[in-house]
Amino acid sequence: MSSNDSSKKTISIRKKIVASKRAGVSFPLSALLTKESFECGDFHTLELMAEWGRHTGVSIIQILPLNDLGNGRSPYSSISAFAIDPLYISLHKLGINIRSRKERIVTLDLNMGRIRELKIQNLRLYYNKIFNETLKDIIKNFMNQHLWVTPYAAFKVLYNKNNGAHWKEWNFGSKYSIEIQKEIIKENESEFYFLVWIQYIAYQQLRDVKKTFEKEGVYLKGDMPILTSSNSADVWSRTELFDLSLNSGAPPDNFSEEGQNWHFPVIEWDRMKAENYSWWKERLDYLEHFYHLYRI
Repeated sequence: MSSNDSSKKTISIRKKIVASKRAGVSFPLSALLTKESFECGDFHTLELMAEWGRHTGVSIIQILPLNDLGNGRSPYSSISAFAIDPLYISLHKLGINIRSRKERIVTLDLNMGRIRELKIQNLRLYYNKIFNETLKDIIKNFMNQHLWVTPYAAFKVLYNKNNGAHWKEWNFGSKYSIEIQKEIIKENESEFYFLVWIQYIAYQQLRDVKKTFEKEGVYLKGDMPILTSSNSADVWSRTELFDLSLNSGAPPDNFSEEGQNWHFPVIEWDRMKAENYSWWKERLDYLEHFYHLYRI
């Protein structure tokens, strides 16, 4: 099915969703642990919620943002406006037989960094076993279909090498260019393709979740943060679209007498308009693969 056909189908489903009153639930995906999960909730866990929703009459399942947080913790401060956090990839769905050290989540204060590190270790072992020229061609095709993933993976290579330090502090690659990107890929080819493959797997698994939900008559609602961290692949590779001299936030209110500084760069709307809002359109197009509805 083409992306255009997929969008038409989603629009048709949305009309059906709003035609009647519905019940829904919202939760962070990490909070749902099953015996097939590894340390926290993942896409296999989410897929199981479709049948639960059908049996309970809950027809809308909403989850918090799934964006790659890098070394961060807030779901609204990601290192990419597009990339999915490897934390949510299901090892079970890949046939990697490794289980959690615990049977239930007893606290919301999970060590996400450690869980992500362990999961990536297992994903890397699996990837090294299956990698061949055919898989490389599949990865390249994914890159051609989703142009954001190449600068993201190049950024992530240097982000990891610099232990999450802000790109402004990097000794190499602090100023993005196509030439710098090519050099990063050339010097780190194995790691680069591994990082793209992770996004390919996340894409496949979350897209399959959407299909399962549709079969059960249940609908998946996502969450798209309107802004992104200044230390992100988007701001690094598209700096001209953001005003780094300003921070976004919120004025004083009942929750904060002094207001809030979110430390997110302000969007350069005139530059966005000059590009026909292509960054926004690309983001929304990508989300259409996964969600029937989403909050912005």
